[in-house]
Amino acid sequence: MENHREFTRIELFFDGALICNSKKIFGKIKDLSLKGMFFITDTDIPKDSKVEINIYLQNEIPKIILELKGKIIRSVNDGLAVYFEEMGIDTFMHLKNIVSYNAGDFDKVSNEFKDFIAKKI
Repeated sequence: MENHREFTRIELFFDGALICNSKKIFGKIKDLSLKGMFFITDTDIPKDSKVEINIYLQNEIPKIILELKGKIIRSVNDGLAVYFEEMGIDTFMHLKNIVSYNAGDFDKVSNEFKDFIAKKI
């Protein structure tokens, strides 16, 4: 089956949290890309709910927490698909570096983002 994703995804587990309606839900983040992620949790959050996202980068001193805003686009038994809607430039640069490094193709990831921006302008 051919992959039609707009952005390269990497399978890499990070601790994370979603904040929805003032409730903080802890879980694991996997299938990370520049525009979304899969969040492993048994807590259900309805589709289209707005969430704040914290990604805790492990083994970093000082500890780094990436903060983003997004929305739930799918809920399944083992977790939630989250679309990133807003992030600061520092968070974006961290994500780009993480995805590029773990995908093994910095140029591909950079070109995906350039193509995405070109479509938005």
